[in-house]
Amino acid sequence: MKLTLKALGAFVVLVLATFGLASVAGAQSYTGATLTANNLTVAPGGSMTVEGRGFLPNASVSVTVASTPTEVGPTQTDGEGNFSITFAAPTEVGAHTVTATDGVNTLVINFEVAAAGSGAPVASGNLPYTGNDSSLPLAQIVAGLLAAGAVVYLTVRKRQHSAVKVDA
Repeated sequence: MKLTLKALGAFVVLVLATFGLASVAGAQSYTGATLTANNLTVAPGGSMTVEGRGFLPNASVSVTVASTPTEVGPTQTDGEGNFSITFAAPTEVGAHTVTATDGVNTLVINFEVAAAGSGAPVASGNLPYTGNDSSLPLAQIVAGLLAAGAVVYLTVRKRQHSAVKVDA
């Protein structure tokens, strides 16, 4: 019975250490961050506004047009992790991306610079949130399950080993 309680205690400590790792290190994980643009098709050099929601609160966000590559500026989030930045779109016609990162969340939005008179429709709206780029939560779950399996395996093995000694 003592061994079982020790194994259970070790398991609890391992699980708490595994899942509490982010809070122990002072990091916070924010899920549900989104990045939207006022236009997904814009004229060369036209004005473009990108808005982010759910980023780290009161943090600096680096915003880059990755296809040129040009940093259009760091911007600051508010207390709720929201920001808005307006900049001139590239003059090069074609597909482009805007990347926004606060060090924890990194999101990308695609847009197109269309030539004047190309007949390309001007679209607006939000791109769907497709998930978080961080695999840390999955790694924590896997580590916790591995630790739990190791504790159970060692407990059963010790119990079987003790039973063999008693019988002999």
